[in-house]
Amino acid sequence: MEPDDGGQAAVFDDLGEKQVYGPTKPAHAWPKPWTNLETQEHVQVVKAASGLLQEPLRTDMGDDEIFVGKDSIHILKHHGSYMQQDRSLKGKDKQHSYQFMLRLKMPCGE
Repeated sequence: MEPDDGGQAAVFDDLGEKQVYGPTKPAHAWPKPWTNLETQEHVQVVKAASGLLQEPLRTDMGDDEIFVGKDSIHILKHHGSYMQQDRSLKGKDKQHSYQFMLRLKMPCGE
């Protein structure tokens, strides 16, 4: 790997013999989805602005409310926790019946 004129590391030159293009040396430049926030879905914009997936979840969890905002729900999903409502209830009772479901990975079931 050789530095380019900007002092940053250049693209890895790990191509085989007679190989011109590869995963680390594409044929043409392509926009990376995580750097183009203008055309991203709302959830990607929320994650990019979350400060290592902490905000606005940290703020919403700091108050006494059980409910968290729409942007916090996206961050919760990334961490494996999902906010749900009691489907057996109707109307306003359903709107105020929030539950959290948490997915956990337990190696060997222990």
